[in-house]
Amino acid sequence: MQLLWQLRQSLRLGRQVQTRVRIEASCQARKGFYCLLCEDACPQQAIKASSEGVSVNMAACDGCGACGLACLHGAITLIPQL
Repeated sequence: MQLLWQLRQSLRLGRQVQTRVRIEASCQARKGFYCLLCEDACPQQAIKASSEGVSVNMAACDGCGACGLACLHGAITLIPQL
């Protein structure tokens, strides 16, 4: 509840809210299945899927959320960084 209030307050004051991407255990690529939905959706090319799993280049990620929208399995969570 406190985090939601801080998020609303930041938006009200016109501050940009930074987000970070977290890949959950339900990610199909991490389980070894062929899935590139998040990688294909990322406009910054910050997500890379390989045989070892999925990695996110946090320096390149701008937190737009396109990866989370593209993931059909709900394996991507955006976490606000206030």
